[in-house]
Amino acid sequence: MSLSIREFLFIYSFVALRIYSYVYHFFYSFFSKVNLRNNPYIEDGFIILPLYNVKRKLADDIFFESRSANDFIKFLFEFRPYQRNLAFYLLHVTEASKMYHSPLSLLSIPSVKVHKKNQFNLSFRTFLYELRNELKTYQIQNNIHHKKATLTRILEILKDLEQQMIIEKRGWSEYYLKAIRANLDEADARLKNLELEAKNREPITPNIYNIGNPLSPNYQNQLFKGRKDVVDRLSNIIYTSPQMPLLLIQGQRRVGKTSLINYLEQLLGSGFKIVKLDMQSGTNKRFDTFVQNINQELNKMLGIDENIEMSDDILESWIAFEAYLTEHTKALNYKVIIAFDEYESFHKHIVKKHGEDILANMRSFMQSQNQVIFLFSGMLRISDLTSPNWDEYFSNAQRLKVDYLSKEESLELITKPVDDFNLLYTDDVANEVYEL
Repeated sequence: MSLSIREFLFIYSFVALRIYSYVYHFFYSFFSKVNLRNNPYIEDGFIILPLYNVKRKLADDIFFESRSANDFIKFLFEFRPYQRNLAFYLLHVTEASKMYHSPLSLLSIPSVKVHKKNQFNLSFRTFLYELRNELKTYQIQNNIHHKKATLTRILEILKDLEQQMIIEKRGWSEYYLKAIRANLDEADARLKNLELEAKNREPITPNIYNIGNPLSPNYQNQLFKGRKDVVDRLSNIIYTSPQMPLLLIQGQRRVGKTSLINYLEQLLGSGFKIVKLDMQSGTNKRFDTFVQNINQELNKMLGIDENIEMSDDILESWIAFEAYLTEHTKALNYKVIIAFDEYESFHKHIVKKHGEDILANMRSFMQSQNQVIFLFSGMLRISDLTSPNWDEYFSNAQRLKVDYLSKEESLELITKPVDDFNLLYTDDVANEVYEL
């Protein structure tokens, strides 16, 4: 195939122009200051080969001081198709920067969903989930003893994250390492301050009680008392029901419903795994993010990496959700309990919005298998939830009432909550505390 002189001159001119442009940008970036507001990629959309040290200068600008990173990254994605790898790289640097400048902040934990390319490995993502959960607990703790225990666990997770990032070969790992080590320093300093504060505020014996916050098996095993009757009845329902009914843990506030859910996996034994959802959390108030949260927790539990494809159509999304649950749980040698804590919020924000389809789909799925179990927890009974009416779909719902601890269990919690508790009560004092 022969080229005309005009075509040859056009191609020659284009190639010569690109070579000139590249050489110009190369020397410009070598001798000039490069940052997000002044760099070759803004001027030229046809740069393909990497330019010397430009990526490093842009990354450092983002990591240490720049506030306009998101605008520049968005610009690369939309208008610089040859620089998508650079955009993903800088996206990681932005996440690391937030973590570096706001240590131990929930808002600074890197997202595990935004990076469709150059994704974290599964182990690193698992540790990020754990770190996020522990930071949530740390922020609401009001007891120094439990705050120290949570912070110790955060330090352990950060060290695991550090080891994961040390072996990471991709270039953005150095920025995450700086961020993780900054968080380690902050956590270590806070832990030392808490230890000093504990010595001043608790000179006789540590206050092991955790007012207003649910108990967690990670560090409060001995404080959890009773509930054997509820656990026994729950086990009996699960093992004897041919079709799984909706299960409801119901009781007034502050009687330990959330603590019971936290301990269920430990109390029920190896035949069960729990996925717990706080339905008052903002991310669980929309159907799509609610499903994605279940997806993430199950991926972590099962050691897989498969995302549920969501759709604007609620029925299509539910079908994809069911297919994911069925495929990945049918061969398990244990049952998966998905626990909806504060389920009234699920009714208010999701069921009311999407109507009866949600309840109908849930009932159909429960009747078609018994490997995945839906467990709800809250103050209200099923019959109290209307528009749509839950009892029209779950007339055989099994209610497990949770009330105050018995007197025997309460006295044990007062006088011997943990093995090294060194306060002594007379019987009269202990009984008075119980009555109060």
